[in-house]
Amino acid sequence: MKKYKDIISLSKNERGIWDLDTIKGCASGLALNPLGCYGDCYAAKTAKIYGIDFGTSIERKFLNEQHRVRIVNNINRIDMPFIRIGCAGDPSENWQHTINILSELVRLLGSQAVQY
Repeated sequence: MKKYKDIISLSKNERGIWDLDTIKGCASGLALNPLGCYGDCYAAKTAKIYGIDFGTSIERKFLNEQHRVRIVNNINRIDMPFIRIGCAGDPSENWQHTINILSELVRLLGSQAVQY
């Protein structure tokens, strides 16, 4: 089975929702049930269709400063009031990693990144 890549990306799904998963896969979600949380995990089903090992959680990171800046520039260009985190993985697999990634983005985006 394939593994998710460890390089973070900003992507738009078929419904027009932007996501930036800090972690792909969900080891804890599959630990007790091979079908994932609540026995019906959409992300686990999708990974299985594409031959991806959803049972291994992969922390995703920026390749380098240029990559980080490119992601920030792309975030600035999108017309969406939010970016979803946790589409194909669970950020709680490593909260500290997720907080670190988001802190870097907020630092580069400034106060515009935090809207309620």
